[in-house]
Amino acid sequence: MAFSFHRSGYQSHITMMKDLVTDMVETGMFKSVTIQQADNNFIIHPKLLESEVPFSCLLEVMPEGNAMLTGNQHSWRIMFKVEWNQCRIYVAPALQLPDTGFLTQVLGEYEQLLGWDHVGVIGSDIGNTGIPFIDRTYLSKSAPAYPMGFVLTLTNRGFVFFTYEETFDDASVWHDGSWFSWLCVQRPVDPESGEPLVSEMSPVFAAYEIKNGQGHKRNKFVVRESDVVVPTKSKPAWRFMRMENAIMPHADAEVNYFTEENSAKVFYPHNLNTRRYRYKHVMDLIAFSEARLFGSLQNIEFSKVFREQIARKYKTVINHAQESSGTIIFIMINGAEIREHVRSVVDESSNWLTAMMS
Repeated sequence: MAFSFHRSGYQSHITMMKDLVTDMVETGMFKSVTIQQADNNFIIHPKLLESEVPFSCLLEVMPEGNAMLTGNQHSWRIMFKVEWNQCRIYVAPALQLPDTGFLTQVLGEYEQLLGWDHVGVIGSDIGNTGIPFIDRTYLSKSAPAYPMGFVLTLTNRGFVFFTYEETFDDASVWHDGSWFSWLCVQRPVDPESGEPLVSEMSPVFAAYEIKNGQGHKRNKFVVRESDVVVPTKSKPAWRFMRMENAIMPHADAEVNYFTEENSAKVFYPHNLNTRRYRYKHVMDLIAFSEARLFGSLQNIEFSKVFREQIARKYKTVINHAQESSGTIIFIMINGAEIREHVRSVVDESSNWLTAMMS
């Protein structure tokens, strides 16, 4: 069972994030561990949050929402820290994200740093405060003129979340708006059968991209393995480094995925590895291709993915590349396993190209 949501028209990122965590909990894929708002630490469901008031919410993946979990033996958590002008996200096991809702302090060489600078922080490397997942600092006074939307897909092997500003102009670009961000956390799947990797060390991988006024990152890290309960440091997803493989191209990489048959080659993030092992598996909730072949927020159908009889549907993120060069990411929004697809907008966009998975 899986779910997909597409909601838009949010004047406030706080309200948007409240709806996001509500969707995550009400589908039964996550449970709320700790929710805090102002001086209230006794909120038990995100629906009870007050509108337009910053909050933090710690969620844990539920057994029925994860293909590997037996009890909570190999669980992981996600925390949303939603502030007046920005939002930060953290993904890690319970050791780093305990029930208190306060991140575990960093020990050893970096003991002077709090958990906000620790591994598992989306948008940050250790010793670096990083960039927020959402940044509305310079648009706070004119936020109603620049609404936001999000796409959320929840499956039994992980989830993908994509948020974006629905309009751009010289003012929003000049004031460094939060153009878009996406985050995918999942157990990878076999490239032939599509079955999740639920044996061996059953790793959980995370990949994300953030483009806002404070910078642009396309990074990845390992959330955990069955016997390793600490995330690796966030590193560029496009760079081969010591003990790190590139899993997708740089956002501005010059690539050519256009075939002579007027088809676009689309790829899944691959070359996945941990500090010990390399895997043949891929992350299937996201994909990538050449940016000049696709527009922003367009729906693309892929047929016979992993021998499935029902076509999958993916949505492109915002095409940020200058002069349409570089690479663009696709977010899975529909497929055979998705029982419910909720949309708050008319979403009938499509692309004139026929996409071909490789």
